Order: sequence, then C-alpha cells, then structure tokens
Amino acid sequence: MLTRTKSRLPVLRLLTILALSNLLLSGCALRKAAVKSITGNFDHAMDAYTSDGDPLLVRDAMPATLKMIEVLLTGSPDNRNLLTAAASGFTMYSHAFVMQPADTVELHDISQARDMRDRGKQLLLRARDYGLRGLEATYPGFTVGLHRNADSTLHQTTTADISLMFWTAAAWGSAIGVNTDDYNLVLDLPVVGHLIHRCLQLDESWGNGQLHEFMISWEAGRAGMGGSLDSAEYHFQQALELNHGESASTYVSAAESITIKTQNRDRFIKLLKKAIAIDPDTHPNMRLANVLAQQRAHWLLNHIDHYFL
Repeated sequence: MLTRTKSRLPVLRLLTILALSNLLLSGCALRKAAVKSITGNFDHAMDAYTSDGDPLLVRDAMPATLKMIEVLLTGSPDNRNLLTAAASGFTMYSHAFVMQPADTVELHDISQARDMRDRGKQLLLRARDYGLRGLEATYPGFTVGLHRNADSTLHQTTTADISLMFWTAAAWGSAIGVNTDDYNLVLDLPVVGHLIHRCLQLDESWGNGQLHEFMISWEAGRAGMGGSLDSAEYHFQQALELNHGESASTYVSAAESITIKTQNRDRFIKLLKKAIAIDPDTHPNMRLANVLAQQRAHWLLNHIDHYFL
C-alpha cells in the first residue's frame, strides 16, 4: 500500500503541471475566463486566515496564498476582488509576521530588526500599490488626482470602495511610519489622511470600528503635528462602542499610542489586561486578530520598563 501511494505522487504532480500549462498556453480570452471563474474563491480570501486561531499556521501558509493571488492578477490585472485581497493580505502579513516580530528581534540584534522592518516596508508599499490599482480600475487617474485635488477625487467614491481605501491607507501610513527619514514618502501623509477621512465620512461603522481603531494611532502619532491625544482618545471610545469592547487590538492600540505618550503606566497595564481577558472564540471572524493582539499585549507587559521611566 505504501509503495502504491508513493508511486501516485509524481502522477499527481504531473497532472497539476499539465493543468497549469493548459491554462497558461490557452488563448487570451479563455485564460481570462478561467481566471475570472477562479477569482470567485478569493472574494473572501483572507477570511480563512482571520478566523484561524493558530498564528504560526497562518504565517507559514499565507505567502502561498498571496503569491497565488499575484499569479491570478497576471490574467486579470484589474480584478478588484483580487486587488483587495492582495492589499489586505500583504498589509496583514507585514504587520503580524514581519513588523511585530522585529520588535522582539531588536532586543538582541538591531541590524536584523532593521532589515526586517525594511522588508516589512516593501511589503506594505506593495499592498498600497495593489490598493491604488484597484481604485484606478474604477476611477482612472485616481492616484494622480489624490495628489492634485484629493477632495474632488475622493468625492466620487462610494461605500463599495471603503475596503480598498482603508487597506491602501493602512499600508501607506504604516510604510511611512517605518522610517520617517524617507522624506518623499512622508510627504504623502496628507493623502493617507484624506483616504481614511473619506472612509469615515462614507460609513464610520465599517469593520466594527476598524476605521476608528486606525485613527487612534494616526492621531496620537501626529500629536502636535495636526493630530492630538484628545482626538486619539475620542476614536478609542468610538471603536470600543462599535466593537463592544471585544477587539483586543483596540485596547493594545490605545495602550501603545496613548498611554506611552502620556506615561500613564497604570492605564497601560489596565488596557493590556483587558485585551488579554477577551475570549478569541467569541467572535470567530476576529479570532486571529485577537490572538495576535493578545500575544502583543503579553509581550508589552513583559517589557513594560522599556516604555516607562
């Protein structure tokens, strides 16, 4: 039985190669039709990951999915479903599995941590570009318009565009935050603000408070430069109201963005303990985000003296 099972593996590989070859060698119209039929499976490509409670499994599996999405995009370059999946997927992967681990690595290897953040930045810029491509597919000239006249360019967008705009803004803003010495990128900060504010204008409840959660770090990070801690606090409360206090990342974001700046150690501990107390299984669609945020909360508590005098 074992011998027969082993002998079948090369045959399965051969069949897979032949199937892919037929797809790639088919006529353009046929190839596009095949890709279009496949993309339906990627409408919610990231859902299978966001509901998983095993971050290591997701970390190892996600790159293959992201590359498959890129392969499909070669046959359907303007497919908004694929472009949204690419924008969200590369952003999530960079944050969860490149940028955050860099903080841990930095404790014993600053050079490696810098390399990891540089890689994370490139992944975020890739995510941003996919997001902009998706918006360009519906609104030709969108990217140029953002820089020339953001208000009129964004005025044409609808609630159907929020996902693309959010992930574009999240990736773009995070990439800027990696290295503020990249002045060409820093000049794009106002554009990121225009994108996220348009999302809030269209539907501030989108994503059960995700927009407001983004604004916590956005406002706190720009305190004294157009943002404020009071505004960050407002968005924190709005996010809690929308997600009913069941998103661990909301508490972690407030702890890192607000309490460290105000040097409020007691509130820092209180917020992180609230994040840890959440049951990730209560909301399956937020399971991965909650598990990752709780891991971050534990790490922050274990290194609290690094952030407070």
